[in-house]
Amino acid sequence: MEARSIKHPSTGAFTAEEFVISAGCVPLMPLPRDPMKTGPRLPDEYTVIYIRKRRNGDKVLAKGRKDVGEAIPETATRETFEETGYKSTIIELPTPSLAPGTKSTTMNKEPIGITLKVDGISREDKVPVQKFVFWWVSVVDSDENGTPLQRVEGTQMAYENYDIEEMSFEECLAPDGLTFAEDRRMIELTRNLLLRRHEMAYTV
Repeated sequence: MEARSIKHPSTGAFTAEEFVISAGCVPLMPLPRDPMKTGPRLPDEYTVIYIRKRRNGDKVLAKGRKDVGEAIPETATRETFEETGYKSTIIELPTPSLAPGTKSTTMNKEPIGITLKVDGISREDKVPVQKFVFWWVSVVDSDENGTPLQRVEGTQMAYENYDIEEMSFEECLAPDGLTFAEDRRMIELTRNLLLRRHEMAYTV
């Protein structure tokens, strides 16, 4: 997978009061398929679960802030569950992480990317701070028969007023798909990693 050029890597420092860590998932719903097919799924064998904000109609991936003492991957799946009602598990993908010990062919559970946002709600004085959002890919949990678990109602916080919807990868990336370019970038990365995973499984 070809990486984009990083033209302006930056240096600097943030105190604990100047940044917030958040995390989310690209949550995938497995579609029914021939039980004789047992290999890794292709992108068109999933739909992407997302939230639509009733207040303004924005279509976004679920994410949220890390709790004290919480591991960042746990934040990702917890926030996905709280905002969508779907329990899901982070999956291994051939993510070309720069973490020591990984290669382009190494299956791992490293984050597929990070997006940067401005956070204007975390501080009591509402001074904007830097938000770092870590992203993973997860798949909705299934029962013993392989059937995806039903959505749990009532998991959203009182101030969260979201509808839960699904789209294909192509629909997510369309002009009227997910609202923000950063979310669409995570969808594109996920699609490419699923294709790479499938290719690796059938490469001798």
